[in-house]
Amino acid sequence: MKLQHSFLSVCILTFIAGCDSNDTPASAEVNKDTTEPEITLSTLAANRSIYSSIYSINGTVTDNQEVTSLQLKVNDLTKNVTFNGGDFDVSFVLTPGLNNYELIALDAAGNGTSMTDSIYFGQQVAAGGAHSGAIIDGQIWTWGRNNLGQTGVGFTSRLNTDENHPTTPQKIEVLDNEELVTFISLAFNQNASIALDNEGDVWAWGDGDGGQLGLGDQDSVVLDVDYYTPQKINALKDIVSITRGYDHTVALDKNGQVFTFGENDKGQLGNSSNEDADYPQLVTLTNIVLIAAASDSTYAIDSDGILWGWGENDNGQLGQGSDDTNDYNTPVQIPLLEKVISVAAGKAHVLALGESGKVYGWGLNASNQIGNTVEDTWPDEIYEAVELPWITQAKAVWANGNQSFVEKSDQLIYPWGFNGTGTLGLESDQDPISPTVAIADLNNVQDIAPGALHTIALRKDRSIFSWGWSFEGSLGIKEPINIWGYTVPQKVEFNQ
Repeated sequence: MKLQHSFLSVCILTFIAGCDSNDTPASAEVNKDTTEPEITLSTLAANRSIYSSIYSINGTVTDNQEVTSLQLKVNDLTKNVTFNGGDFDVSFVLTPGLNNYELIALDAAGNGTSMTDSIYFGQQVAAGGAHSGAIIDGQIWTWGRNNLGQTGVGFTSRLNTDENHPTTPQKIEVLDNEELVTFISLAFNQNASIALDNEGDVWAWGDGDGGQLGLGDQDSVVLDVDYYTPQKINALKDIVSITRGYDHTVALDKNGQVFTFGENDKGQLGNSSNEDADYPQLVTLTNIVLIAAASDSTYAIDSDGILWGWGENDNGQLGQGSDDTNDYNTPVQIPLLEKVISVAAGKAHVLALGESGKVYGWGLNASNQIGNTVEDTWPDEIYEAVELPWITQAKAVWANGNQSFVEKSDQLIYPWGFNGTGTLGLESDQDPISPTVAIADLNNVQDIAPGALHTIALRKDRSIFSWGWSFEGSLGIKEPINIWGYTVPQKVEFNQ
């Protein structure tokens, strides 16, 4: 009876309170978990250019209770992400151009949060010997030296004799089967130009010496004709990345295969020969994710983070040690202390970015393009990779000629090496021996293209800047002083 009485009392009280046995107590409502998980990324800024077909994002995912799942959505694919104590590191394959991705986290209470970001696979700006280019809304714009048709405007010209000479950006519209071609990546060097479109086709124009445009046939005759407008290289398909040496060209396809063509006197084509080739040559490497080229040597990183090189080695640019300065016409592994995620090459020096954020350098160092101490203790030639002590958390590296650039963790660009023509973008005309001073007023950089003596940079707001040697309109500025060094960045104006 006592139990029944108690039960009746509870029922009466419940009725008076207007609730039933299925209602949640007020205290439970107060304690309900409504806090969403938090995702923190440690990656490059949105829309940044990278040159590897594999991209890794890392960060932390946390919650006041427990995170139950983390998913990555990219290019219409979804994959579960493993996290350990909240830390995660996930890699995925990029498609050429802009890649948007989303991270989605859920906790035990069903609360969810997401974070979106993007990365650009390809070179959005380019600089050659004295000509330059940029991709804007899928279209190519070029300017500068045009003695061999390298700007692609349809004619050759010189600054002092031709009023139509492209000293400022000119839009290059390319048709394929009467359809306007959309471009996603550029590679200029010296006096030739290469571009990659969104269908995986490659286009070439400018100086054809040595077959570097890749427009010949698979025979013993090397086609060295100059072309004044972009020409499709029919022998290449499904290409995802392009780069250029001084007189040779390198392409990477979606299967991780490397193709080369052009001059080959130093073995820079990597095809067991020293004969020039105007038709793409397959290099015996697999699972390659990134390609780069110096003047007469070539580099590739595979999916295991191993760096390979071939071609000229007289300054130690293949990193084989002082006892081996022979040229190689097939790939050799370059010894490094950790996995490599990026590589940049100048005329005869190389910078490699390790997965730890450390930077290594080797090759020619006569202009301190690898680095030096105040006491001048570093030699003019470095025959194997050495860690650069001035950099600990690098985000990216670039090089050309005898100059080097690095983006540090503060997202600023630090140059060093040869600065005789304002090539480094510093107010001082001194040659810095290490990357300790950043380029002023140049932040939020999305892509950089060092040329032989000038440099082009793209900012997040899509504005483009240039600095260095002004020759034949190489900087793309109005009324430029010819044969003059502009030491600080100049804004390039586009008449769209």
